[in-house]
Amino acid sequence: MRYLPRALPALGTLLCASLGACAGKPAAPAPSPAVANAPASAGATATVAPTTAPGTPTVSLPAAKKARVDQQLITRDVIRSTQYSNLYDVVLALRSTWLRVRPAESFQGQSPRIQVYLDNQRLAGGADELKQMSPTNIESVRYFDPITASSRWGMDHGAGALYVVTAKR
Repeated sequence: MRYLPRALPALGTLLCASLGACAGKPAAPAPSPAVANAPASAGATATVAPTTAPGTPTVSLPAAKKARVDQQLITRDVIRSTQYSNLYDVVLALRSTWLRVRPAESFQGQSPRIQVYLDNQRLAGGADELKQMSPTNIESVRYFDPITASSRWGMDHGAGALYVVTAKR
């Protein structure tokens, strides 16, 4: 609190300078066209240079945002861009955390296994079943975290689930 009185005059001066409305002070000059045509960095706003007469105001547009990539999904295009012979190697190379062995959740020391579903059918072998699947006819692979998988398919999904969709031919 003792630093607040010292900061108030500086804050007031800063506000007056930025607004240009204190005691008849002139407003700050407009940026030059060279500054207006400068490329925008990521997350900044892009400024469009005036096209009509000098002195007309510039228009600020938001910079283009980068599209988000769903980290819980591997699509057909990404799968086909790899050169692996089975789906297990594809998942291991692209999203290795999905196949990570988790610590035991019970007193008996049994660690949970990730469950694998192929077109709405649960596969008994778990992640080992992915080693027998060819990636050529796979449409997508989606990972469900343990909470979402348990609420969707039941309580024995402590390591999550992989939902594999094959291409319909």
